[in-house]
Amino acid sequence: MKRDGSPFVYDWLGQKCFEDSAPMGPWFTPAAYVADPDNLGIRLWVNGVLKQDSNTGRMVHSTAEQIAYLSRHVTLQPGDVIATGTPAGVGMPRGEFLKVGDEVKIEIEGLGSLTNRMVADV
Repeated sequence: MKRDGSPFVYDWLGQKCFEDSAPMGPWFTPAAYVADPDNLGIRLWVNGVLKQDSNTGRMVHSTAEQIAYLSRHVTLQPGDVIATGTPAGVGMPRGEFLKVGDEVKIEIEGLGSLTNRMVADV
């Protein structure tokens, strides 16, 4: 979804803030334990098939740039979560969309992995 008048061009936030979206956890890694947030391997599989294999250093905007931009618009507090976007490899350009029963696993180097299964909206 395009977002006119924004330096980010696309509305990434709108796709992450509806009910039951943006699974996280079961824990968070404190920043003190992350040597370089802009140099972490990030991979995503759908049903065991690798779809994304990148590095946070390849993101459009660095962690510091995103925090600086957001700080001009909202007051950030300890514990706030910033949805940073995703590396290349999303399904839309390939016409691939998640469906009920699909299993999605994401892994970020040094932080762990998270696996979720898509369920029907009730």
